[in-house]
Formats: sequence, C-alpha cells, structure tokens
Amino acid sequence: GNGSCNVIGNFSSAWGGVAAHHGVNTTWLGGYCSGTPLSDSVAQSVVVPTDPAQRQLAFWIISRRQDPDDPTPDDWFRVTINNTPVLLRNMRQADNTYPNWLRLTVDLSPYSGQTVALKFLVASAGQNTGNVLLDDISLGGCTLQDGLEQVGGSAPPPTPTGEAPQPSTRFQVAPPEAP
Repeated sequence: GNGSCNVIGNFSSAWGGVAAHHGVNTTWLGGYCSGTPLSDSVAQSVVVPTDPAQRQLAFWIISRRQDPDDPTPDDWFRVTINNTPVLLRNMRQADNTYPNWLRLTVDLSPYSGQTVALKFLVASAGQNTGNVLLDDISLGGCTLQDGLEQVGGSAPPPTPTGEAPQPSTRFQVAPPEAP
C-alpha cells in the first residue's frame, strides 16, 4: 500500500514530475490508501466579498484516473459552500486533464458578505477511483491555499524516515501478487 496518504504536500514526483501550479505544495484528493479508494476533503472558512468584481472563486485542478471507470455510481470532485454543492465534476477517464492544469471558477455572488464554509472534496463510490490535484485557490484575487485544512478521510501517518514511500500505488489498485 501507499505509505503516504497525506492530502497536502509536494506530490510532483508522484505525479510524473508535474509541478504545482503555484509554489511547491498542492492538495491531492482521491486515489487509494492501502488499496482502498479515498474519500477526503479540505476546507476553510472564508468571507465572500461584497464587491461584485471580487466574488469569483478560482482554482486549478489536474484530474487523473488510471483505473477503469466504475459502472455506477461514479466518483465525483465537488466544491461546496455550507455543504451545498456549487460545482460537480465527474472523475471518469474521459474527464482526465493530466498532465495539464485546468482553471475552474465558481460565482459566489449568492453568498455576498457572508462567512461561509468552503470545502473541496472527492467522493469515491465504487471499487476504483480517480485523483484530483488542486492548487492556486483564490477568491477576489486573494490566495486561500495556505489556510486549507484536511477535514476528513483516511490519513495514516507519513512514511517513517528511511522507509521509501510508494506513491504510484495511490493512483491504481495494486495488481494481485503472484503466488
């Protein structure tokens, strides 16, 4: 299994050398931890500006699914405000953007002036799942990335020093071992 199921970190080598969109660290949602599909999330409390020109949430993702799609239900990347979905994106192979970053935006005008719970999450519903790398999150021109905190999902302790992590197992279910 993967000894490194952390959600926030420098995952460039695991993602085939793909650099963060900005800075060094990114947020990795989905994938597998010890062969089990991960459903996990990061969240932050934010104040939505009252200025109409400043109410756009913007962020960048890379979507990567190596394993076959599940028949149903599908796996989803979601953005929620106060637990209400404001963006849904399927995580099928057809939705892969790897190795390219894709910019997504959400208009938060309905929440003008409010303090809201912003959450990015991956829901893995089947036997297989996909991965989303998330970076460079901003609202009204202000960067939010540094305030994100992991709020759920399985996150075993990081790999002890001296033990090599195996990041590739986060992308795909490990094949059965030969007898």
